[in-house]
Amino acid sequence: MARAYDDALRPAGIKSTQFTLLAAIQHNGTVSIGKLSEILVIDGTTLTRNLDLLERRGLIEEVSGKDGRMRLVRLTTVGKTTHDLAFPLWKAAQINALSIAGEDDWKQARSTLSALEQVPEK
Repeated sequence: MARAYDDALRPAGIKSTQFTLLAAIQHNGTVSIGKLSEILVIDGTTLTRNLDLLERRGLIEEVSGKDGRMRLVRLTTVGKTTHDLAFPLWKAAQINALSIAGEDDWKQARSTLSALEQVPEK
C-alpha cells in the first residue's frame, strides 16, 4: 500500500510518510513535536528525523514556544503549496485503495489498527 501512495504522490515530490506529516501539521497549525508524536502515534526519534528532512527541504520551519523550551513546527509557504498539491493525489489513491479493499474490510483494518494503538508498550 505504501508504494501505491508513494507512486500517487510522486508528482508532488513527496512520499506518503511526508504527506502524513504535512497533513497533520496543516490540520493542527503550529504544533509541538510532542503533540505531533501523540497524534501520529510515532516515537519522538523517528518523528524528529522525518521533520528534519522536511525542514531541510523548506516545507516546515521550527518556531519557539512561549517559554522558548518547547519545539514547535509549522508549514512554510512551500509546505502549504506542497500539501495542497499532494492532497488531491492522496485522495485519489485513498479512493482507489477503498475500491480495492472494500469498505467493510477497510473499516475492519482501521478498527484493528486502532485497537493495536491502545496496547501498552512493554
